[in-house]
Amino acid sequence: MTHLNGKKETWHEADEVIAAIKEHDSFLITSHISIDGDAISSELALSKVLEKLGKKSWIVNESRVPHILDFLPGLDRMKQWPEMPSEKWDAVFILDLGKWTRMGRVQEAISKDSEFIIDIDHHRSTTGCGTVSLIDSTMSSTGELLYEFFRYAGFQIDADIALLLYVAVVTDTGRFSFDNTTVRTHRNVAELMECGVDTQYVTNMIYRRQKLAQFRLFERALSSLSVNRSGEIAWIVLRKKDFEETGTSALMTQEFIETPRSIEGIKLGIFFREMDEPGKVKVSMRSNIGFDLNNFSAPYGGGGHAAAAGISLKASIEEAIDTIIPALETALAGL
Repeated sequence: MTHLNGKKETWHEADEVIAAIKEHDSFLITSHISIDGDAISSELALSKVLEKLGKKSWIVNESRVPHILDFLPGLDRMKQWPEMPSEKWDAVFILDLGKWTRMGRVQEAISKDSEFIIDIDHHRSTTGCGTVSLIDSTMSSTGELLYEFFRYAGFQIDADIALLLYVAVVTDTGRFSFDNTTVRTHRNVAELMECGVDTQYVTNMIYRRQKLAQFRLFERALSSLSVNRSGEIAWIVLRKKDFEETGTSALMTQEFIETPRSIEGIKLGIFFREMDEPGKVKVSMRSNIGFDLNNFSAPYGGGGHAAAAGISLKASIEEAIDTIIPALETALAGL
């Protein structure tokens, strides 16, 4: 079989995943904390494919599903930690994870050393956590990788699965605006649209149902906007009190990082957010130039992609800013 978009006839890693699916009857599916559209949609699409193959599957995540994704087909399949399936699974799928520790508390229910684990991911920083792994950092999203895998394996893609995979791609590419969007991505999306995806419906459900409280939160983020002396780095800040006082959550901030990076002349946009865990700060970063944020993040225990990466620091907001901004300035000066 010739693989879509020019892959070799033999896709060894995919063949290993196909064999694993054939050899096992039931699967736990999970992903990362602060779950996003790519992770959720990929989990649901995989679960539906497994069902078509006569397999059982359960989806469990630490984070709850954002309300803007409450229209996705199959959400009744999802459980939120600590709720777990009453039956024992034969193998575990970990999707879009990057690093084992990003699974959150769900990892307490999984034995990394004794269970059969299938890792499917597109992050450059992934550590390859699986017994078998299907990893391709040239893909825009885990959803796009799953689409090519399903096609290669000959698995049926119905209208619901196509919609889920489309949502995975459209959210992880920033509506096809990020540099992870390729010609290959557009071709794959065109094929998903041919399966009956209503792109206007998806746009309305994800991007035109923002709650008023979310705008109140964004107002606070915008009021915190700062730019460094060189005019190359811009950042915003949100503290726990901002969420508490507006009745919002971090699930509502997934596109906030686009604001500081959108200023003319800015090379790096940064979002500092106090996490629920006391004394920890999430640092989300976006690059508008050829600056590798994945490599920058690695010494801090973070990672992601060249143009989009994140770090979790044990620090106050002020300490995080005083650590990251000067380090980025030094790195930019060395380009």
